[in-house]
Amino acid sequence: MKILLEAQKDEERIAPMIFAYREDITEAVIAEGVTEIGAGAFLGCRALRRVHFPDSLRVIGEMAFWESGLYEVTLPESLLRIEDNAFWSSADLKRITVPGRNTAIGLNAFGGCESLSEGYVARGYPGPEACDPPAELLYTLLLLSSGGTFPEEAVEHAVRYAREYEDLLIERILATNAGKSLEGMVGRKLLTPGKIPDYVKAAAKEKRPELSAILLGKAPGLRGGAAGRFAL
Repeated sequence: MKILLEAQKDEERIAPMIFAYREDITEAVIAEGVTEIGAGAFLGCRALRRVHFPDSLRVIGEMAFWESGLYEVTLPESLLRIEDNAFWSSADLKRITVPGRNTAIGLNAFGGCESLSEGYVARGYPGPEACDPPAELLYTLLLLSSGGTFPEEAVEHAVRYAREYEDLLIERILATNAGKSLEGMVGRKLLTPGKIPDYVKAAAKEKRPELSAILLGKAPGLRGGAAGRFAL
């Protein structure tokens, strides 16, 4: 079921918990004028696949889309805050786009989203005070998967993390078939050359031909007939 949500008179937010655990909502269109989605508004809505967000939106409340069925999310540049755990454990969420340079991202806003590995988060990281190790892995993957421009400090942070936890990033990339994230690592020359043959073999073992192609065709030092040098 598709629903249209409009701003009410003297009330510019979607009320907290108003649609929690509804099993019949598959799509929601939030009309212009709505500035806030209340805490837990769509909590546990596992059938919810798409939400259209208005340019007027400023705040997504805590646990607003906890364990939702969302697959891909594009948020408006106007958004100022994504509260803690807003999209927690939305297991099917593959891509998140947060283009607003002033958007503050709360602790574990995308925590537990086991399929998430692509997207654009303008700030790159929510800040040291709101970034535990799993979140840092996620934000590094998101930054690497984007062709956008990031603040210099965010890029430096991502590069340091990628070099220190290269194997962990590759493990997640293989698990989610995150080609754009791998292209980001290749493009920024973050792969250890001596480990690339092992990554190629791992991609073949996991039946990830797209990732093998990226490694064999684009990785530094692997151009010009590189594929023939590795036994998969």
